Amino acid sequence: LRRFAWSESPELQFSYHPLFMSMGLIFLYGEAILVYRVFRHEQKRFTKLLHIVLHSMVAIFFIVALKVRNVVSLLPVFLGWCDEALWRRVC
Repeated sequence: LRRFAWSESPELQFSYHPLFMSMGLIFLYGEAILVYRVFRHEQKRFTKLLHIVLHSMVAIFFIVALKVRNVVSLLPVFLGWCDEALWRRVC
């Protein structure tokens, strides 16, 4: 049961994208938010460090998910549209 592949089998390549997106943006992002509730009696420095580590893992998973889908090459176009939308809203 091989469900994942990087480049040797393109029809299975898409399976990594939802895996990393859901692990990163749903699970780890939620865990990073809950850190302040679960560790409220710990030192503030430890809590902030754990929060930063979890958010860094989210960023890594997000980048890997985009790389697998080959969306990284389209990222400047997407950021340009976001920039244009922001300027239209502000001005």
